[in-house]
Amino acid sequence: MKRYYGEALALRAQFYFELIRNWGDVPQRFVPAAFAETLFPANADRDKTYDQIIADLKTAADLVPWRSAAGDYGSFRFTKGAIKGLRARIALFRGGYSLRSNTHQMERRADYLTYYKIAMDECKEIMDNRAQHSLNPVYENVFKTLHSTRMDDAHELMLEVAAYGSNASTDSKLGYYNGIRFAAASTYGTGGGGMNAIPTYFYELIQ
Repeated sequence: MKRYYGEALALRAQFYFELIRNWGDVPQRFVPAAFAETLFPANADRDKTYDQIIADLKTAADLVPWRSAAGDYGSFRFTKGAIKGLRARIALFRGGYSLRSNTHQMERRADYLTYYKIAMDECKEIMDNRAQHSLNPVYENVFKTLHSTRMDDAHELMLEVAAYGSNASTDSKLGYYNGIRFAAASTYGTGGGGMNAIPTYFYELIQ
């Protein structure tokens, strides 16, 4: 149950991170709806949301095992290394420049070094456990790994989300669409984040 709790905290942190990355300040909810003061909260300061999920990930890292002790699920569930990597990335965003809603300026807070240190410490702990995760000696193998040809004995890939389907209704567009898509009927105009590999790159990967 402790592991499930740690994974739930990590998933919530990942979801909030994606929301902030795409939309900036968003409503936050860290208590059950039954205990909330309102069901329609206003947007929260992203720094406060970042601080909460960074703290949550510190708790989560103590509740989940390293990859080697994770069992058959391997990189399909959050492990200690994946959580530490996510915490480092979010800490970099918290310490970095961001377009602020109130000033409409790119700014970073005065305490940014605190979060850079969090990122450094988490990355160092991963690097000190190279039996768990290390860099793949052949860079292109990282991408071949995504296509069922397992060439990642170094376990550079820390977390994988299975998303297989045979048509547009059941599969995932993760990795194909990089950003938010807007349909033609959108009031914001039409837009898409689809990516296509050039032929030379495509054939290089399948050799």
